[in-house]
Amino acid sequence: MRHTRGFTLIEVLLAVAILAVVVGMLYRTLSQSSEAVRHMEVTAEQYRMGRLVLSRITDQLMSVYYRAGDSGDVFRGESIQGDRGLDADLLEFDSLSASVPEEGAGSWHARISYQLKDGRLMLSEVSDLPPVGATYPVAEGLAGFRVRYLEPDNDLWVDEWVGQSRLPKAVEVTLIFPGQRPLGEDQLDGGRADSDEAALLTLSAVTRIPMGEG
Repeated sequence: MRHTRGFTLIEVLLAVAILAVVVGMLYRTLSQSSEAVRHMEVTAEQYRMGRLVLSRITDQLMSVYYRAGDSGDVFRGESIQGDRGLDADLLEFDSLSASVPEEGAGSWHARISYQLKDGRLMLSEVSDLPPVGATYPVAEGLAGFRVRYLEPDNDLWVDEWVGQSRLPKAVEVTLIFPGQRPLGEDQLDGGRADSDEAALLTLSAVTRIPMGEG
């Protein structure tokens, strides 16, 4: 009678070990691909949100209304430090560009302010026309909000515009989004994920102030 030779225990264990290694490699590859897709989706949403917010701020800044010596007109910017040492600045100004009502003038005088609070960029609009005042978030998930101002005389950028009797020549607004830490970076930097910050995503726009040119 012919005897059929089977697999030894060592051969079975070796095959199982090889299979486990292959499955682990496939799982890691799929996990990295999934994380990369998620990272791209989050980054794309940050870019979309950032472009919309910067476009809105630019339109409002180009319609700044300010008369030198008139105590009722406001344009000021305060440099404020927020969480993790990042900027959470305050920008406040009068503008003739605001939400247009269904009936009435196409634009009107409004007091507009932007400030970062708890990761949300809050917009406040106060006007003589309804709605009289409203405060609401225009962007969420921000790590910082930085504003700089170009002095008309020497073309130097400054971090604040407080107590000035004139307008800046231009305003630079920067939105700072938290970066996405890629999969496996903890191992690359020795496991110090809690101490090392991921790279930040910054989106900026520079707006010339028409009334500040003179």
